[in-house]
Amino acid sequence: MSRLHCLGQVKAILFDLDGTLIEADGAAMEVVLTRFPGGRSLGTLLRRAMFLAEDAAHWAVTLLDRLKMDDETFRLVGLLRSVVPANGSHRPALIQGVRELLSGPCARYRLGLVTTRSRSRALEILQQTGLQEHFQVIVSRDDTARLKPSPEPVLYAARALAVAPWECIMVGDTWVDVASAREAGAYAVAVLCGFGESQELAGADLVLGTTGDLGPVLLGDNGHNELV
Repeated sequence: MSRLHCLGQVKAILFDLDGTLIEADGAAMEVVLTRFPGGRSLGTLLRRAMFLAEDAAHWAVTLLDRLKMDDETFRLVGLLRSVVPANGSHRPALIQGVRELLSGPCARYRLGLVTTRSRSRALEILQQTGLQEHFQVIVSRDDTARLKPSPEPVLYAARALAVAPWECIMVGDTWVDVASAREAGAYAVAVLCGFGESQELAGADLVLGTTGDLGPVLLGDNGHNELV
């Protein structure tokens, strides 16, 4: 049973980026599946391995954040990326149904992006995917002293959108998104189209198969009368 009981009071929706709006592992998975012997038959196992790596990365970033070492670490990563050029041919792929969700059911809400990516990279991805017009606020790792799972990024986004935290839904695919939302007092909607799995996302107010499934929820066409 969903704990998202008061959808009528929601004024803003915040979205994570990787695994929520765009395919987080599309390029990496494709390389592995096509080049690794037996990769296609091991797709589920490989995806789980990538989830574990992503989860470990979240824990590492959280630890660095608490030790106030995250800024130096991100600067080093940025320096390394400038020395080793990335494959510029890859364009982020949208999660199925995201474009229709943002231009349709979400259009009556104030929308924000809350990501641990840099602002410049987040803006680049939004421009590449044509989603920039939908977001009034972007909260990146450059904007707050603490990162998710701290509530600070969600609280920052709520203030920027001139709404209360309890008037926000935070949509994400990992436990850090759920924890950040719950600590801030916002509703947490988790999606299974990214790295998270149901057991890691059990603390969310609502768990959906994919981000596009939020559309029927917002329209009240989901069979759960308590959501509207």
